[in-house]
Amino acid sequence: MEWVPVLQWSIVLALLTALGAPIAAAVFRPLPRRGAAFSLPVALVVLAVVTFWLGQVTYGRHTVVAGVLVVAACAGVALYYGAEPDWRAVAAGGGVFLLGFAFYLLYSAFNAAITPAGGEQFLHYGLSNALTDAGALPPEDFWWAGEPIRYYYGTQLQVASLSLLSGVELRYGYFLALSTFYGVLFVTAYGLVGSVLAARDRSYTARRDSVQCQDSPSAVSWPEQRDSGRHGVTESRLAVYHLGGAFGALFVALA
Repeated sequence: MEWVPVLQWSIVLALLTALGAPIAAAVFRPLPRRGAAFSLPVALVVLAVVTFWLGQVTYGRHTVVAGVLVVAACAGVALYYGAEPDWRAVAAGGGVFLLGFAFYLLYSAFNAAITPAGGEQFLHYGLSNALTDAGALPPEDFWWAGEPIRYYYGTQLQVASLSLLSGVELRYGYFLALSTFYGVLFVTAYGLVGSVLAARDRSYTARRDSVQCQDSPSAVSWPEQRDSGRHGVTESRLAVYHLGGAFGALFVALA
């Protein structure tokens, strides 16, 4: 395995995760841990949309860098308006992403080939290669010279953009991008399932506490008891979040 491209790629992903964290905190503020698990997915979505629109005029590394600057500007606005991320949760989400990323990367290391058995691998790699050489979007159709591509290429645009941004050759970037998409799916499932189950646990706990208050008002008459209860609920929700998230990520890994 070539470790230098992996390191270059990882630095870019770490940067995007840090920039995406305030945006995720603003968008997913009501969720447990302020949507920290969605930091990288959010950054990739914003980067892809901006790059796509700017690419209609000109496309290349400069376009992708401009997209990163827009992501940074969005992060700055989110921080300005008080969307402070839970950085420990962001780091934990990064660890979950890394598990999925490393798993698929290890698989690719022993299966690094584009073959007919891979389904549409020739198509996807060809589109990604055409995009890296394109001066503007849409790129030239690599099967019909001189004609623009008439096919959806959003995923391949991200492959090409991340390769250009990191300086990694496409022959490595293609498999690193596949590993990235798998890692994003992994951490998104973790954050989504964990958030859903934590929200249901909060609803159940609120109903239970309401019933207890009606049955025994004196049980919650002291402020310190109420505070302890709130802290207990928070810890319970976090435990449910982690357990549910792990279940969701495991389901994705086995699906």
